[in-house]
Amino acid sequence: MRNASARLRSLSDSLENLQTYLQSQQVFWARGALPSLSLGGIYWDRLMLTVERASLDGEQRRQFDQLVKDLDLIADRWQVAWEQKAVAEARARLNLWRAYLNDMTEHPAEASAYAHEVRNRFLAGFLLEQAGRQQAAKPLYAQLERLDQRLKGRFRPGDFVWESELEAKFPAEPCWYLYGTPRGV
Repeated sequence: MRNASARLRSLSDSLENLQTYLQSQQVFWARGALPSLSLGGIYWDRLMLTVERASLDGEQRRQFDQLVKDLDLIADRWQVAWEQKAVAEARARLNLWRAYLNDMTEHPAEASAYAHEVRNRFLAGFLLEQAGRQQAAKPLYAQLERLDQRLKGRFRPGDFVWESELEAKFPAEPCWYLYGTPRGV
């Protein structure tokens, strides 16, 4: 995992650019040395910093708490733009997830990348929750369900696929897909 300082830098930069990003047509906004700006990326950094909170020093905790408050204010203030961006990113992440599942079908060795690739599945679900009342999200829920059914057809339940310190944040229900691997791994 990236270190907390890098995540705080990324989250801070996200906040500085968030309003402009929400008004843009881009789903993934390139930021040079930082990971691309996206709602999924913001959520991931926020989630990882929540998990790593005990390792943050007092100033880092204060900075993180303020960033979370500011991000929540922008999400509320720009709710419709936030929801629309969530739909666009969910669509993109579902496309990436579908491509990965297709690759596994054609090349079973691709299953070895599951722990990395399943992040797109996880974030697509989160983003659909963020989509609120957007009509464009409805067919994406159906698409996610079809992809889940496809995965279940070759899924082998097992151990949690990410770092053990994350397991408490992701219960097996509803995150069943994080507890095992596709056949072929």
